[in-house]
Amino acid sequence: MQAAYPRRSADLLPWIIVILISTRVLWAAVDGAGAEAGRDAWRGLKRLITDLYETRRSSQAPQGEVSIEDAETKVKIALPPNLPDQAYRILIEIGNPSAPLSGMLRWDNDAQDWVGGQYRCRS
Repeated sequence: MQAAYPRRSADLLPWIIVILISTRVLWAAVDGAGAEAGRDAWRGLKRLITDLYETRRSSQAPQGEVSIEDAETKVKIALPPNLPDQAYRILIEIGNPSAPLSGMLRWDNDAQDWVGGQYRCRS
């Protein structure tokens, strides 16, 4: 654990949880678990993120955010508490996250896809 976000404020600031991981290694592990397990891997990720938000609900601080940061590409993937199942399913399928302009992926409900800035993550 690292306190890498120095913040100063007169008010209580939202909490931040960033999971630093190699998505390439994570997705390879999902693939290695077999086709059946791979199809349901998104459920485990969703459960983890949901549990983190639930655990932080009792915090005195305003609601914060959970995100994943890819260790190699440095792309940050925002995981808000209300992400639909489809977002998790597609996220598991993204082999190499890319967001060249913004450095951040977010779920676009209208496009039903992950986008980096105004561009879709997948072709």
